[in-house]
Amino acid sequence: MTIAPSTLAPREDATELAQPAATPGGGRILELILALVPMGVLLWSFSGGDAFDFAIYRGALTDVLHGGSAYDFMVPHKGVSMGFIYPPFASLVMLPLAMVPVAVGKSVLAVLTAALVMAALVGCIRAIDARRRRIGRRELSLFACALGSLTMALSESAVTNMSLGQVSFAICALVLLDVTLLPAR
Repeated sequence: MTIAPSTLAPREDATELAQPAATPGGGRILELILALVPMGVLLWSFSGGDAFDFAIYRGALTDVLHGGSAYDFMVPHKGVSMGFIYPPFASLVMLPLAMVPVAVGKSVLAVLTAALVMAALVGCIRAIDARRRRIGRRELSLFACALGSLTMALSESAVTNMSLGQVSFAICALVLLDVTLLPAR
């Protein structure tokens, strides 16, 4: 009795799956960015709300600039006092928001958030495309990328994040950038 050699492909290493395959040409990245620009513009347009969370960040950081603590600043809201909840490192990163006029700070936060989310989506799409190429399928269409990103931009969480001036989308985007675009360590 003879045993036939296995026809199954060898199992891919987990680290190989985490890395995108060969980087697509710069044209594909430019196309992805252009497909995601409407989402970035849409996210930015929602930044005109009352920016309650931005007011907390700015007030806490203004206290820091005047020798106080970011954690002593409180804003009453619906019977509860709300204050700065991020670690001290975050106050250093966000400190420039207190050094510029309010409108500039809100705009900088909105544009930065939209740009980080766009970059994170490009990273995710590149990782998905690399995986699709490895299994013999074609890349995602730019229409699908744009439609998916616009759907995300119109979601309740995106609208709320931008209208309140929150940093949660920016933090999530930084994590996604770390996982999808930065080399493994």
